[in-house]
Formats: sequence, C-alpha cells, structure tokens
Amino acid sequence: MRRSILILVLAVACSPASVAESPSRGGFANGICQPTTRTDDMGIITATGSFGLLGPVRASADDSLNDEILVVWRDGGPGIALQVQADGIDPALNTKWVRWGAIGPVEGGTPWGTVAYRVGLKPIGRAGCWRLGATGAPPEDGVVIYIRPS
Repeated sequence: MRRSILILVLAVACSPASVAESPSRGGFANGICQPTTRTDDMGIITATGSFGLLGPVRASADDSLNDEILVVWRDGGPGIALQVQADGIDPALNTKWVRWGAIGPVEGGTPWGTVAYRVGLKPIGRAGCWRLGATGAPPEDGVVIYIRPS
C-alpha cells in the first residue's frame, strides 16, 4: 500500500502543470475565448512554433478596421507572399473564415529572422474569437486572438 501511495505522489509531483497554470495554445470553451498565451524561448506568441505574433492583440471591433499587427511565419522570407486566414471559432459568429493577403515580409529582423509580415485586421471586422494562421497550414499552427466588442 505504501508503495502505491509513493508512486501516486511521485506521479502527481512530476506531472506537467495543469492547463490553468500552463500557457495556453488558445481556444474557445464554455463561451469564453482564450487567446494564445504560449510563447517560445524568444518571446514569440505561438501555438506550435510555426506561426506567431510579435505581441498580443488588443483591438476592439472598431479598432480592427484600422489596426495592423505583426506576425511571423517560419515558412516566410524575402520574396515569399503570405496569405492569412482567420477562422471564426466562436459559435456565435456567422463567419466561418476569411482570407486576405499580408504585407511583407517587412524589413528588419525578428527573433525568427526576416519573416515578419504586417497583417491588417479589417477583413475580420467583427468582435469574437478567431484563429489566425497561414492559409493552407494546419489549424493548430494558428494563434487564437480575441477582438473585443466596441
């Protein structure tokens, strides 16, 4: 019996942090949008290390009509165009997805190299929970952003 308890205690002590304690890849659950908060060793907000944000998105629906964010994309670089896709992951959104082109890559380095792109948020234009990523990439590579109501 003692051995079983010792094994159980060690298993719990050595297990990874709970979801509530660990950085999130983001998602939508129980009516709540949880933006991606996981960062890599270089401070890029990213779910898998393939696509990410240089900083958190703090925009309202009205702001999004004029706001741009900087994203980084590992498959990007000079001469490579990026088309982004935002998937509406909030069931209350009537929009399944929207696609548009990004500007770049922009000059200047990032921790990932010259792979930064300017992405306007106007095509989203609605409050809600969105998964933003490179068109054609696996959805899990995208980052979850929240556009606040105005």
